[in-house]
Amino acid sequence: MNDSNRKYTNTSLIIGIVITCCGLIGCNISNEESDNSTIISGSATSSDSSLTISKGKTPGKDVIISGTSGGLDASTVYSDNAEKNTPPVLTNFSQQCFWGSNSKGEYLPYVKIMHGFRKSSDGSDLVDIMIIFSRNFVDNSYGTNSIGWSPRRGHRFSDIYKSDHVELKLLDAKSNLAFHAKIDLLSASSKFKSGYGTLGVSGGDGVLFKGNESDIVAIATSSDDNLNKHNYVLLENSPKTDSLYRPNSLYPLWNFFVSYRLTMRVSAFGDAGFGKAMMASVHASPSKDANDTINVDEKKCPDSTEIRTGLPSDSEKMPSTPGGAYTPSVEG
Repeated sequence: MNDSNRKYTNTSLIIGIVITCCGLIGCNISNEESDNSTIISGSATSSDSSLTISKGKTPGKDVIISGTSGGLDASTVYSDNAEKNTPPVLTNFSQQCFWGSNSKGEYLPYVKIMHGFRKSSDGSDLVDIMIIFSRNFVDNSYGTNSIGWSPRRGHRFSDIYKSDHVELKLLDAKSNLAFHAKIDLLSASSKFKSGYGTLGVSGGDGVLFKGNESDIVAIATSSDDNLNKHNYVLLENSPKTDSLYRPNSLYPLWNFFVSYRLTMRVSAFGDAGFGKAMMASVHASPSKDANDTINVDEKKCPDSTEIRTGLPSDSEKMPSTPGGAYTPSVEG
């Protein structure tokens, strides 16, 4: 392989990521070199899961990991286009789930929070945190291609950038509150090439109640990714899909989950270290429920085979935050 191609290829790293993704299910992975880059492909299957790994032939394109688990559609994208966007190796990966009662009195899981630890390029300890809302409550479908929204009101692009956020508390390992903020999902801003992006904790619906912004390494959201990372500037109608949210071939990287990603310095949690995340409620205006705000409490995460939760399955790999749209030192 010549030097012009080598920078696009990191086969061992990508295969390592795929093996992590596969977890306990069996995997078959192969790779070959082409004139442009390494092509990586494979599959993994279990009684209720299937996974497909592929890499396009065009240099710098993303590695796409997609499939189903427990009947739920899944899609995760990793970029090897630049070193800063390469998914880090996470350790001590764990998850929490928060449940609440909807307007019908049904007690359901509404949020999954995943976190893992890694080292930064300078050797300091970081914690990556991702908050994912159930697609039964809110999603990134809107306009004429909305899924599961009331036909009387529907879901508009303006609903996403005018009021949506997540309120999050982070505790240290001794259960002391170390960080409390609202994170903006999407706001109109000339800082972003699409005209919209997340303003983190310092703009739009973002507010920092406790903690130091200097301890935040990066913030990103799925809605921001769709518009600015994947360059799908769709301001009226989201990509057409079905009730299983299968990827649209014209917009294969579109993320229908509403999710928030936060990377923080572990030093923000003092000698005790990072403990856990806490949420008291979920909010979307509007939501798919009659109530836009639902009080939640932490309970065990549901087994992916129990019910159609609208949450990603346990076997899915946590996307990394590096390369996120919002970095305090850059965006201010």
